[in-house]
Amino acid sequence: MSAIISLANLCLDLAIRYFTQEKESYITDSLIDLSRLGFGICNSELEELTLKHNVDEFVFSFVDRLEKSDLLIGLEEERKNEILQTVMEDISRNIKMDTRTIEHILKDEDLVNLVSRKTKKSRTLWSEEEIGIYNNCLRYSIDSVVKFIKNAPNYSGEAIKVLYQRNTAAYKKFDEDLQELANLLNSQRNTLDKFKLYEIDYLRKVNSRYKDVHLFGSGIANRNLKKYEINTSYIELCCSNMKDVYCDIPIELSDIFDESNYVWLYGEAGAGKTTFVQWLAVNAANQNLDFLKGFIPIVITLRRIKSFPISVESEISSLKNQYTILSISD
Repeated sequence: MSAIISLANLCLDLAIRYFTQEKESYITDSLIDLSRLGFGICNSELEELTLKHNVDEFVFSFVDRLEKSDLLIGLEEERKNEILQTVMEDISRNIKMDTRTIEHILKDEDLVNLVSRKTKKSRTLWSEEEIGIYNNCLRYSIDSVVKFIKNAPNYSGEAIKVLYQRNTAAYKKFDEDLQELANLLNSQRNTLDKFKLYEIDYLRKVNSRYKDVHLFGSGIANRNLKKYEINTSYIELCCSNMKDVYCDIPIELSDIFDESNYVWLYGEAGAGKTTFVQWLAVNAANQNLDFLKGFIPIVITLRRIKSFPISVESEISSLKNQYTILSISD
């Protein structure tokens, strides 16, 4: 059995146990025990068949996105499988679907660094390349579990239906999330190796912080706060050049950096200025747009500025505490 397939099954098992509140793993011989899982959640043979089909699709997507990335390049097959096995063991030992872990997920706290810190001593004799592959696979695996859970409806037991009912949209979303994870971890910049992990963690935090926009329902009786992914809900806006009052040709916001790297965006409250900055930050973190490739997003909000003139250096330094990122020495 390929180590990467076993890792995919382990990650899906963690997500399933989150919703079923099952303490014991569904894994048997490195695979999810579909008979046991189906007995607990399915009500018909058709649902059991759908369950098998969906699990196979989720596992395939996990494996396919990881194998097509550059995250595992650089080592012989035997050593690569040993590292993947270590990732599985570290996740199994340190992530239990208990109340504490659930709180970590709901609060969007970093389970990756939690596991990495606890197991750091076991990698003291590893090469830099081996540690890099380990860290990227650990990030990919744990982030895939968190994304699966957070994208399910209402974080409730009802979300488990995505496994035994046909839900093309859910599968497509999961596959897109995995591709986004691989792209982020795969991003190639001219960065010294000792800063690479720090940079990746920072970009993951930026993406997590700004990827959702919050919309309020208009119903008086039930004004629920809802989240929508910014790349799904964002609508391209237009602006005009205040320097050229005689030109009324609208300019799309994504084109405003064509002529200059310095832009002053002016508009009324609610016009979409903050959402645009949020959209820029997420797409720069994920390297989704050509004009943002190679850039590292740094968002400084005016409400955080305590004095003028602004010290950009001190604001950047404060990001370590703001995003609770590990220091380079860690």
